[in-house]
Amino acid sequence: VGGGQHEALSAAEALRDYGFRVSLLCGGKPDFAKLSKELGVKNPADQILALRFGLLSKPNYLKPFLRMMQVPSLKPDLWISFDADGDPFLIPLNMLYDDSTALVYYFINANLSNFWKAGLNAESHRSIRKIYWKAVSKILKRVVDRIRLHGLFIAICRYIADNIEKTLGLRPKVLYGSIDGKAYRWRG
Repeated sequence: VGGGQHEALSAAEALRDYGFRVSLLCGGKPDFAKLSKELGVKNPADQILALRFGLLSKPNYLKPFLRMMQVPSLKPDLWISFDADGDPFLIPLNMLYDDSTALVYYFINANLSNFWKAGLNAESHRSIRKIYWKAVSKILKRVVDRIRLHGLFIAICRYIADNIEKTLGLRPKVLYGSIDGKAYRWRG
């Protein structure tokens, strides 16, 4: 149970309150009893799509290509990724070229995955690895171009926005989270 889950569920709850139908795409079925108890967030979803990643949950060089194929083809009005920092490939393939859906990548974690760092710097690799990272780079650049065209990059705070700008060369808008620090029990 963490801040990313709270942010995602709070946004989903707000969208539902404004009349949107909400579908959650998750790596497994969320434990809403635990989330409600720990964070005070109830199930805001009309539909939950649980993905099973199996081997893809571990570092794997096929991950960027296979993840996009596992995400079901959806036609939402708005797609928000709350795992943008860790997995930039959780986006349906059809959305890479269909501009009718607004895409939002929300960065919560200060550390970006290697796919962002190495994928956008494919020229720094040698030999066969260079071919692989060039393919990853093309997908990432298309994701970034697609979001710049019809979407938004958001960071949870200025520190993360600064880190994203240094690493990716793009400046996300800052949207501070709604986490109530009193909800967490700190152990030191």
